Amino acid sequence: MREFAVEHIAANETITVAWNGKDDQGQLVPNEAYFFTIEATDIQGNRVEYDPTTNLKPRFAPMAVNYDSDQQRLSFSVDQDSVLDVRSGVSDGGPLLAKLVEWQPFLRGDYSIPWDGWDKAHTVKAVSLPNHQLYSQIQPLPANSILTVGHPDGQDDIYSLMQPQNSLKRKSATDFADQRYSQADASPYKHLSPVFDFDFNDVIATENDLPVLSGKGSITLRLKESVKQRVTETRYEILVFVDYKFVTEIEEGRSPAKLNIDMANLAAGEHTFTVNLVTLQGGLATLNKRFIKKTD
Repeated sequence: MREFAVEHIAANETITVAWNGKDDQGQLVPNEAYFFTIEATDIQGNRVEYDPTTNLKPRFAPMAVNYDSDQQRLSFSVDQDSVLDVRSGVSDGGPLLAKLVEWQPFLRGDYSIPWDGWDKAHTVKAVSLPNHQLYSQIQPLPANSILTVGHPDGQDDIYSLMQPQNSLKRKSATDFADQRYSQADASPYKHLSPVFDFDFNDVIATENDLPVLSGKGSITLRLKESVKQRVTETRYEILVFVDYKFVTEIEEGRSPAKLNIDMANLAAGEHTFTVNLVTLQGGLATLNKRFIKKTD
């Protein structure tokens, strides 16, 4: 990202290095958390290094997050500078519905952030579901991390955090990494997050801008081309839910993938279709769509 060279340092000399928040190309870095490493070589060629991630260990822990439905705000407290992940889902084996905070850095303090209770596409009002649950994890940042805020272009690009072997790697926003909320053995590293869409097949009509299906239905899922190769290489599975209940899965994901769903036992009316796509390295994405079931 940015490298500074300081030469001819005297013994016991104090060195001050100022950083203006720009990378080696002179561009302002995105809003994120960053850390610095120090490499020093003496006149004999002996080399020493300071790297705050060397002894970094995964210390993910659940964190209390409260939701005020009247104010439509999430509130939580951060005891030390950390990255935080908050998700909305359905308990008892239900799907992930929305990613609310995706491994974003926070300084120590109390926070209140807006959330209207819906998923990203405004398809499902998650907080109104009887088994709705918030899942949260927190990971302390490496020592001496630096947080940047106020980038005029938001987060079009981000840098991955905590990469001891490769320092900071630039990634596109669609590559933002996260972990599946149900995993107890979460890794401290961010992994490639899949980006996908799906379409209903066998649509017999459209009603109120919703597809109408009959007793049998299927969907075709496709990964976004920009991440298709990398996600496929990491391997992934596809989980399908209807009305927030698990119905089927493909353990060896592929793109495009066609999934047949037997909807003969579904009552006539409006229903919700949810797909969770999970990579074996922990990346996860979700998408909800509504449809109408008509009797044959």
